[in-house]
Amino acid sequence: MWFAQQSAISLGYCSPGIEVKVMFVIVYVARAQPLGIFVTSKEKATLPRYLIIFDDPNLRV
Repeated sequence: MWFAQQSAISLGYCSPGIEVKVMFVIVYVARAQPLGIFVTSKEKATLPRYLIIFDDPNLRV
């Protein structure tokens, strides 16, 4: 699993051309990484807080 501090970074990894997108907001329980992107193989290091479902208005027909 990987996570980014900035939502724009995560959005860049979403599949293009899909109108509805889903993003988790989590709390990462570990030392911060200097690059702003966290990679972990341990689910216990993350605490999900919110699930955001949104659409891209640029893809509406």
